[in-house]
Amino acid sequence: MAKRPEHSLIDAAGLSGRQLDEVAAGFGRIVRAFAETIGEDMAKVATATRLRNGELTVRCASSTWAQTIGFMELELIDRLRTNYPKLEIVRIRAVAGGIAPPPPPPPAALPMQPLDAAAEARLQALVAHITEPTLRARVLAAATASERRRVERVNPAR
Repeated sequence: MAKRPEHSLIDAAGLSGRQLDEVAAGFGRIVRAFAETIGEDMAKVATATRLRNGELTVRCASSTWAQTIGFMELELIDRLRTNYPKLEIVRIRAVAGGIAPPPPPPPAALPMQPLDAAAEARLQALVAHITEPTLRARVLAAATASERRRVERVNPAR
């Protein structure tokens, strides 16, 4: 099989497992290069999906992000060429859809009330028969968290 240039579209149907791994690793470098070029925040809403004949296709979480990438096309191409001279990118095509927008940050956890000495002793007795130390520690942690949630529901500290 003739070696294809890195920038052409690859038909995966005729490739062996090892060849597929090499192609995936090569495209992984392109995806990583694009993500590094656009920055961590923008990489959450835009990802490189294909490189064909010098055209890098980028999927974006929304049409607004696709338009933003479009406005930045020349700057991004210059950065990619500077940082990754082997990549032969002449155009960036940004399309909307196919990538989920980033999830909202999780709410801050409220501090749980500490357990009283009697509850702590009861939980220690509960896990005392477990001989494997790692398992005992994990069961104790789970039981402690469960008991704290139970106490919090009964006696909210808010």
